[in-house]
Amino acid sequence: MTETSFADKCFNNPAMAARIHTQLKSGVFKYGPKSGDDDVTITVNEGNVGPTFSLVTWGKANESPFWAVEPWMVTPLSAGNNAPTVPPHSNGVFKVEVKIK
Repeated sequence: MTETSFADKCFNNPAMAARIHTQLKSGVFKYGPKSGDDDVTITVNEGNVGPTFSLVTWGKANESPFWAVEPWMVTPLSAGNNAPTVPPHSNGVFKVEVKIK
């Protein structure tokens, strides 16, 4: 499974705050503190994501006691633009697996 590169995307990097990551190459994301200790790996849909998938991160570099990392099936305001849908009275599945090193 290919992993989306977040090599420079540690939690002390201000570029990670309030960001919507799109056009991802994979549904496997690894990130964490600058030291690499306690890295977190998120796997979405067993590593398979479509073109509308995004990952949202927010927090304050070197300040936040926590960070939010949210997998989204579609980017904001994408309704009607080839966004995946679930017909009425049906079920859809969006699987997210989280591992801490």
